[in-house]
Formats: sequence, structure tokens, C-alpha cells
Amino acid sequence: MKRYLILFISLILTTFHIQASDEKPFVVGELKGQ
Repeated sequence: MKRYLILFISLILTTFHIQASDEKPFVVGELKGQ
């Protein structure tokens, strides 16, 4: 059950990353940096 929750969250984060990559690339850079 926990595995599906992690996959669901990952899907949301991936979708958000794709939508916000053009608007806020610096946020993704900071998250990857840390």
C-alpha cells in the first residue's frame, strides 16, 4: 500500500515539474542541488 502512495506522489511531482519547468527552473535547480 505504501508503494502505491510513493508512486502516486512521484507522479504528481513529475507532472508539477513538467508544468513549472518553464516558469520556475531555479526552484528545480535548488531542489536538485540539495
